[in-house]
Amino acid sequence: MKFRLLPILIAVALLTACSDDPSSPAPGLQVPSSYDTTMFAASTAFETDLKADINGITAVLKSARVSGVTINQGDISSFRDRLRSSLALDYRQRFDDYINEAVRASGGSYDWSNSPAENGNGGVYGAYLFEEHGLELEQIIEKGMFSAALYHQAAQLMDGDVTATTVDRIVSLWGAHPSFPNSDRRTVNPDRLSAAYAARRDKADGNGFYSTISRELIRAQAAAKAGTSFNAEKTEALAKVRLAWEEAIMATVINYGYSVISKLATTNPSDADRSSAMHAYGEMVGFITGWRGIPQKKISDAQIDDLLTKLRAPVSGSWKCYEFWQQPSTTLTDIQLVMNSLQSIYGFSNAQMEDFRQNWTALQDRK
Repeated sequence: MKFRLLPILIAVALLTACSDDPSSPAPGLQVPSSYDTTMFAASTAFETDLKADINGITAVLKSARVSGVTINQGDISSFRDRLRSSLALDYRQRFDDYINEAVRASGGSYDWSNSPAENGNGGVYGAYLFEEHGLELEQIIEKGMFSAALYHQAAQLMDGDVTATTVDRIVSLWGAHPSFPNSDRRTVNPDRLSAAYAARRDKADGNGFYSTISRELIRAQAAAKAGTSFNAEKTEALAKVRLAWEEAIMATVINYGYSVISKLATTNPSDADRSSAMHAYGEMVGFITGWRGIPQKKISDAQIDDLLTKLRAPVSGSWKCYEFWQQPSTTLTDIQLVMNSLQSIYGFSNAQMEDFRQNWTALQDRK
């Protein structure tokens, strides 16, 4: 019996030795199918307040979409003062100018066929408020902050010591609830801000921007909770979040480019179509402007400056946005060039470009 047990005892000893060997490979990261929401609300108080301030300043700006309604500086100053410290430096340097321009334009009227001098400080045309050169300041302020405030804050968090609490904060800054509904049309916990636009560009087939970001945030949280052995997985997940977040916003710029062209390329656009096109154009400018000065992004500042020059809304220099409304037959080609440039920068396929025409949450009625 003793001789028969010997091989078994040797095998057990070897197995035990192997399990204690520090050079043995660690088990792989176990990624759950859903996000752990246990500490989400408690972890995201700062982000909730930041988003409330963005929504607050946007509501004040929207109130001036009505002819004769003037923005009071006092109504906007508290939001402005709190938001300023959260902004990336490049955008912060122009933030007050954008707000002051919007305040000056409020209460007036805008005529798309007039020169900037004839339009005074600007005003309401159709359903929106424009400064004298034809740019909707509400969009350059609100949509600019999607990246200059929200993504900027998220990127700073990603550059630091990322814990499970940090990942909660990144989810909140993106604008999603951690149940990840992939729709801004839900009655409970709908997507907001950048997450809402990522959802609109996502066909819900598991391959889109929203699906990628939510999947990688779940992986990042799992890696953060699992400890330092999984830092590589955490870093990789967050890199994918960064890129897909940026791509989703630029895909949305392309979506709005299609809208501008379709509404202004007609022979006699109505006032409603023209003001809607001017609004979509303002979204393009706002989304692009906010990325300027943000580090570790795919698009360069030089490329952003080129796009804004094509859009006649350079960061430095005179705005000539009105040329799109007054001379569409000769200027809309630059809208297409902006879209083509973004396709080249991000490597979007022709099929993706066609998909970007759609609001998939609405088309698929994802409620």
